[in-house]
Amino acid sequence: MRRSCFLISAAFCCSACGDHEADKLDASIDADARADAAPPDVAIPAGMIAIGATTFVMGCNQALDGNCQADELPAHDVTLSPYFIDRNEVTQADYQVCASSGSCTPPTNTGVCIGVYDPAMRALHPVTCVTWDQANAYCQYAGKRLPTEAEWELAARGTDRRTYPWGEGAPTCTLANYNGANGCSGMLDDVGAHAPGASPYGLLDMAGNAREWVADRYAVDYYTSSPMMDPTGPTSGLDHIARENSAGSTLTSALRTSERSLGGATAFEGFRCARSAQ
Repeated sequence: MRRSCFLISAAFCCSACGDHEADKLDASIDADARADAAPPDVAIPAGMIAIGATTFVMGCNQALDGNCQADELPAHDVTLSPYFIDRNEVTQADYQVCASSGSCTPPTNTGVCIGVYDPAMRALHPVTCVTWDQANAYCQYAGKRLPTEAEWELAARGTDRRTYPWGEGAPTCTLANYNGANGCSGMLDDVGAHAPGASPYGLLDMAGNAREWVADRYAVDYYTSSPMMDPTGPTSGLDHIARENSAGSTLTSALRTSERSLGGATAFEGFRCARSAQ
């Protein structure tokens, strides 16, 4: 169950506190991030996290991260306007409501996606096997939008340029749901089941479980010309970006907060939504 949204005054609040182990999570969220997270006197939509106007360094932190890729460089300053972003990935149950209304089409049910979408049995699993257009349509149905790549990265790492959502410690099966070759299940799990791996703002599954569509198109050299204020990605291009990596990933380096890749309607491809706060 979810708490209804309510007004805050210069204080962080999360209104999705009925999700997995949410009460335990409150103590683990960085106090400074909590204090600065939301603009004053703003009603936070249910299930979302508020992030105030922030300037941060986007891109790979070469001082700490030995796995930087060319498309994650150069690191550059970005300033974002206030926004809200879902605490959890969109679930199969969430998506089924949209599909039942006729506003969303069913996820892909061919190839590796056969049988993956089963909201009756996997209600709290992230919905996957969706295209960018399907993810975008769901967010619009919900009165939201896909987050920009910059919004996603800030929500995942905060302002201290950390390598993983939880900090610098190596990934474990407690912190993130990733491939079974590392001793984890390698299968999708209920959203929010890895609360110790929360980001500084309290978002869950920002590493592991489903890989996530964002709004931006992809260009390998975009960071060389990205605008500082509210970047929205290249104006042209066929491919959209997916951020972080999934339960199917065998590489811990793919769980880094700066990781970028091309998306696709795979069994591990999901999303979460965002909304502008102004």
